[in-house]
Amino acid sequence: MTSASGRVVLRELAHQVGGSFGEAADAMYARLTDGPPGAIDWGPADSVAATPDEHTAWRAATRRFQETVVAAERRRAAAQYSLRNRFLPGGARRRTLAAAHCRAVLGGAVRAYGPVIAEIERRRAAEQAERRRRQQELNRRWRERAERDQERRREQSRRHLAVAAQPVWGWTLTEYGGSREVWVFRYDVQPVARPGDPVGGSPEPLTAMGLERRLKALARQARPGRLGCRWDERATMRVARECTVGELAGDFEIWWAAVTHSYWESPYEIPERRRERGAVVLPGPEIRLE
Repeated sequence: MTSASGRVVLRELAHQVGGSFGEAADAMYARLTDGPPGAIDWGPADSVAATPDEHTAWRAATRRFQETVVAAERRRAAAQYSLRNRFLPGGARRRTLAAAHCRAVLGGAVRAYGPVIAEIERRRAAEQAERRRRQQELNRRWRERAERDQERRREQSRRHLAVAAQPVWGWTLTEYGGSREVWVFRYDVQPVARPGDPVGGSPEPLTAMGLERRLKALARQARPGRLGCRWDERATMRVARECTVGELAGDFEIWWAAVTHSYWESPYEIPERRRERGAVVLPGPEIRLE
C-alpha cells in the first residue's frame, strides 16, 4: 500500500495483499538467484519512495513473478512424482524435460523481475545511506554541543574562582526587635536599601573566602540563638551576571556553594560546625556583638 507520502511498504508488496502464495517475493527471488542469506530481506518497517505509477507497476510485476514461479515449480513437482513418469517407459526423459522447462521458466521470471528488485534495492540502500549520514551529522552536532557545554562549564568554574577572589564584599550586623541579622552587600554595587540599626560591620572589603570566615565567626558568637543572613539582591544579581558564560546562566547560590569551604544548605543559613565538610576554617578577628 502506498502511503500519502508516496512510499511503498515492501513487506506488503512482497506478500501481495489479497493474493499471498506463502513465500514472499524477496525470499523467493533470493532463493532462485542463489544469493547469500539475507541479501534481500524486506522487514516490516522497510519502505521506499515511489510514485503511484511505479507502485502499480511493481505490484503487477511482483504478482506475475510469484504466479509464474509457483506454477512452474508445481508443474515440475507434478512431473517428478507422476506415476506415469515413474513407472512407464520414457518417464526419466519426461522428468528431465520438465525440470529443464522449469529452469527456463524460472530463469525468465528472474530476469523479468530483476529490474524491479534492483531498483527497490537501489532506493533502499540510498535511503539507508542517507539515514546513516543524517544520524552521523546529528551525532556530530551533539558531540560539538556537548564539547561546547563542557567548555562553558569549565569557563564558568574559572569565573566562579575569579569572582570569589575579588575583595568586594562587606557585611553589616543589624538589630531589630531584639533579633540580630547580618546583611551582606558588595562595595562596588549600589545596594537596594541599607538596613537600619547597625551594631557592627566589616572594616574593609573581603573576598568570598574572607566573608565566609567572618559570617561563621559571627554565627558562633551569636549562639545559643541562630544568626540570620540576608544578601543584597543587586549584589547577588551581579554575581550571576559575572558567572554567565554564553548560554550557561550564572547562579548566585551555585557560585556560593562552589567557592566556600563549608557545606551551606543555603547562603541564607550559616552552617553550624557539625555540618561543615572537613574544610580548615581560619579564625577571624574577635567581633563584639554590642
